[in-house]
Amino acid sequence: MAITGIELQYITKYINKLASGYYVSNIYSINESALLFKLHHTEKSDIYLVLSTFGIWITSTKITNIVPNKLLKRLRTDIIRYKFGKIDQIELERIICITFHNHEKITKLILEFFGGGNIILCDDEMKILALLHSINSRHRQLYVGSKYEYPPKNFSNVLEMNLKELTADIKNAKTNIAKFIGINYRIPHKYVHIILVLSKIDPKRNCNDLSNDEINMLFNSIKKILYIIINGEHKTTVIEDENNELDIIPVETQLTNTIKKVSGINEGMDYIFTKKFIEENKFNKTTKVENKYEELKNRLKEQSNAIEIVKTKFFAMTELAKTLSNCIKNGIININDQKIQKTFDKYQVYINKEKNIKFLKINNKKIKVKENMSLHSIISTIYDESKKQIQSIKSIENAKNKTEKELIKIKNQATKIRNNVSFEKIRKKKWFERYRWFYTHEGLLAIGGKDTSSNSIIIRKHLTRNDIVFHADIFGSPFFILKDGINAHEDSIIEVANMTACFSRAWRESTHGLNVYWVNSTQIKKSAPSGQFLSKGSFQIEGKRNYVKTSELKLAIGIELLDGNNVIVISGPPHVIINKCKRYVIIAPTGEDISEMAKKIQYEFSKSYMNNKIKLDEIIQALPSGKSHIIDVI
Repeated sequence: MAITGIELQYITKYINKLASGYYVSNIYSINESALLFKLHHTEKSDIYLVLSTFGIWITSTKITNIVPNKLLKRLRTDIIRYKFGKIDQIELERIICITFHNHEKITKLILEFFGGGNIILCDDEMKILALLHSINSRHRQLYVGSKYEYPPKNFSNVLEMNLKELTADIKNAKTNIAKFIGINYRIPHKYVHIILVLSKIDPKRNCNDLSNDEINMLFNSIKKILYIIINGEHKTTVIEDENNELDIIPVETQLTNTIKKVSGINEGMDYIFTKKFIEENKFNKTTKVENKYEELKNRLKEQSNAIEIVKTKFFAMTELAKTLSNCIKNGIININDQKIQKTFDKYQVYINKEKNIKFLKINNKKIKVKENMSLHSIISTIYDESKKQIQSIKSIENAKNKTEKELIKIKNQATKIRNNVSFEKIRKKKWFERYRWFYTHEGLLAIGGKDTSSNSIIIRKHLTRNDIVFHADIFGSPFFILKDGINAHEDSIIEVANMTACFSRAWRESTHGLNVYWVNSTQIKKSAPSGQFLSKGSFQIEGKRNYVKTSELKLAIGIELLDGNNVIVISGPPHVIINKCKRYVIIAPTGEDISEMAKKIQYEFSKSYMNNKIKLDEIIQALPSGKSHIIDVI
C-alpha cells in the first residue's frame, strides 16, 4: 500500500486532533525506514505514532526493534521532551511537516512518502540537521547543512478545483477521462474507478465526448468522494489488490476482494503495516535458523543418496561373490577362465594394476588383491569388502537419524521463534490508572497520589461533592479519594485508610498502628487563608477529622486477566485482591529494595502467566516506596 495525498489529508487532521497537548516522551526504532514515537499527556492515555517513509499513523501495537534506524539517536537528542505542535500537509503532496517545540526552539520533521521516501530533521529555518537519504538530482539537492526545498509541483490541486476550470480542461484534453483525472489531479486509480462508477461514465470515454451534464455529474462525484475521505465520514475496507498486496478503500464499495472491515483510514494503515512489520520481524529473526534448516535438508538428501550408492555397491559385490562361488561349484577355479571373464564383464568388474598393486574394480570401488590370488581368496575378499559396506550403511544411517532429529528440532525452533516474535498490543488505559488506585470490596473506586504533583491533581481535578478524602497522620502521606464515598460502608473506609497508610512514609519507616483520617470533600480548601502560604500538593482542611487506626501494614500485589491474554498489575488490601485475582503476593515492610522486590514478584507471576509479558515497571508502580518482603504467595 502507498498512502495517497487525499488519505494524508484525513490522517493529518486525525492526528492533529488527537495529539494536541502531547509531548514526545520516547522514540523507538522499528526498522531502517520507520520509527515509533511515544507521545505522553499528563491527563490522557499515551499515543504511539508511527513515522515512516511510507506513511504516518497512530498504532495500537508496539513493535520491538527489527532493524536499527540511523536517525534514532539524533531524533532522541533533538525531539524528546518537545511538545507536539501540529502536522501540515503541503497542499495535496505526499509530504508532511511536523512541528515540535519547547520553551527555547522549534524543530521540524519532514516526511516524504513518494519514491523511496525520506525522513528529514530541520531547524525552524528549514536548515537540514539530519536526514535518512541525501538527494542530488536535477530538481533539488538535499543534504545536511542545506536548506530543505519542496519538489516542483506538476499537478493541479483537486481541492481547489471548480466546475468552470474542470469543464475547460476536459474539453481541451485529448485522452480518455480516466487518464485525465488521474494525471491532471493526481487522483489514485482506485478512486478514479469509484468516481466514474458514481458518475455513470465509461472510463474509456474521450474527454471531448463528455456533455456538460456529465462533466457536472463528474465534478459533484469528485467533491463527494473527497469530502467523505477527508472529513472521516467513511467506512474503510482493507482489500487485496491485483498485485496481491493489501490496500484500503475508505468509501462504500462492492469489491469482492475484501480482507477486513476497519473503522477508518488510520486503523486500515495500522492493520496493513503492523502485519508487514511482524512478518519482516519474523523473517529477520528466523533467517539464521531457516538457513540452518535448509543446510540440514541438503545434508539429509546427501546422506540418503550415499546410502543408496553404498547399497548398490553392496548388492553388486554379494551377487558377484555368489556367481563366482557357483563357478567353483562347477569346477571352474582359474581366474583367467572364459566364463569367469564373462562374469566380470556382466558385473562390470575390471582387474587393474596401479604402481605394481593389483586392484579389483567393482562399481568404482577398488578392492586390493594379491598377485596370483586364487578364486577362493578373491571371493573371500569380496565378501569381506561387502561386510564393510554394511557397516558403512549403518554408519551413514546413524548420521542420517541424527540429522533427522536435528531437522525436527530446528523446524520447531523456527516455528517457536516465529510465534514468539515480540509485539505488544497497546492497551488504552483508564484515566485513573495514572494514579494509585483500587476498587473496594463494594466496588467503589479509590485513587491516590503518587507524588506531590499527582496529589495536587487528584484534589483539584477529580474531587467531587460526594467523595471523601483520606490522609495519614504523618508527614509524607498521599491523599486518597474514595469516589462516591459519602455513603460508603465502614469496611470500604477501613480499606482506603489502610492503603493510605501503606503508601505513606509509614511503610519506609515500618510504623504500625498509624492513624489515618478522612474528611468530606467540602472540608478541603484549595487555597490558603489570606496572608498564608500552602506548599505544592498541600491543602487546608476545615472542621472535624474522622480517624481510623490501621493495625498493620500489609499490601497485596495481584495480576488481573483482562480481555484475551492481556494482564494488568493491581495493588490493594489483601482481602480485596484475594477475591479479585487468581495470582497474587502479599508483602510487608522491611526486606529488599523496590527493584529487587519487583523482580521477585515478576518471577512469581511468570510461573502462571508465561505467555504474558508482565513488565517490571508496572510492578514497581504498584509497590510502595521503601523496602519490602514477601509473606505469602498464591
